[in-house]
Amino acid sequence: MRSRGCGPRCSASTTRSHGLVTVLEGPSATAHAFERYSDLAASTPAPTSTDYPADQVESMRVVGHTEVGSGTEFEIAIRSTIDRRLQGDGSVRTVETVQDVSFLTEEDRQTWIQLGRPDIPQQGDVTAAVAPVDNGFNIDAISTDPATLLEALRSGEIADPPPGDDQTFLLIADLLTEPGLSAEQRAALYQAAGSLDGVRFLEAATDPLGRTGEAFSLTGDGEETVVVVDPQTAAPLATEVLQNDRPIQWTAFDAPQG
Repeated sequence: MRSRGCGPRCSASTTRSHGLVTVLEGPSATAHAFERYSDLAASTPAPTSTDYPADQVESMRVVGHTEVGSGTEFEIAIRSTIDRRLQGDGSVRTVETVQDVSFLTEEDRQTWIQLGRPDIPQQGDVTAAVAPVDNGFNIDAISTDPATLLEALRSGEIADPPPGDDQTFLLIADLLTEPGLSAEQRAALYQAAGSLDGVRFLEAATDPLGRTGEAFSLTGDGEETVVVVDPQTAAPLATEVLQNDRPIQWTAFDAPQG
């Protein structure tokens, strides 16, 4: 199985419809929004490691299966809940439980049948792993200087080097949910995100769980990455990746306990 993973900015701000959001285009609207969120992050206490016991995450990812030889393929959507618990030794135990598996189309289901019903994830499947509380990120390399920080993000000094700025954008969102970062580091992450070429501000966005907030969007390599944020705390609510306006991956943070 395999997971699938704007040019120059306008000179004036305009407003248009974008699905469930309103997009405020133009450098002035976007720059003002990032400045506002940077200031908010700087004045809001950052998550700490003690927040992990309540850190419930929901996710969805589109996964493709390709038959060796024929190249015949089908796709499924896997929706999971992820529970992260802080352990006594300072590590974090992550437990992912599959909640739903569905074929994207009837054609995908028929292809799966024709291929002899190869194994696919099933509802109730559980996967557990243990990782350091920093999730392998080099937290010490997160500079409070936005330019230095952006260089470290792109170079791989903080995590594996992202192939493009849309992935840098996703990495920034992940880091904003990490415990142990200072308010100044989180503020710098917003400033670094705001310096990425083509990023846009999306007003009144809705995340995959139906929670409302504001959002930022960046398109690269045929995919649009959206980060929905809480306008009261500057914390990310969710990240979403769309391909041809179809969600192929999303992660919702601090999901309500079921």
